[in-house]
Amino acid sequence: MSELGIASAARLSGKSQATIRRWASQNIVPASKNSDGRWKFDKDDLLNHLKLHSQDLIDAGTIKIPSIKANEPLISALEDQIKHLEVALDRERWLNDELREQLRKTTVELFTLTQEIKAILSKESSPSPTRWLRSKVQEIFTT
Repeated sequence: MSELGIASAARLSGKSQATIRRWASQNIVPASKNSDGRWKFDKDDLLNHLKLHSQDLIDAGTIKIPSIKANEPLISALEDQIKHLEVALDRERWLNDELREQLRKTTVELFTLTQEIKAILSKESSPSPTRWLRSKVQEIFTT
């Protein structure tokens, strides 16, 4: 049993503390007072009651449902924002794919260079490693 105070019950239901207090005093929602005289609500009871009686609360005018027509400009603006965000997400996914491919290529190149350096350093008769490294660095920066 999870016990809620007025503030928590208000947050959970999306209503003001005054509304929750009024509902409790009018026995619209199940509640009891503790020894300090404060309203307490069982979380599960409150959720079940809100779910079961939501239509009663709408019919009584306690819960106001905004008109869809009144919100058409807002809905349109939100739909436009969703489209914009979808395009931005697609662009970010493409960029992510490109960066992953660059990382893969760089990793392969680094592995190859590491193997070549190891091979050169392990041979005693090879040309100077310093000269070889300089040529590789120039190769990298000129491409």
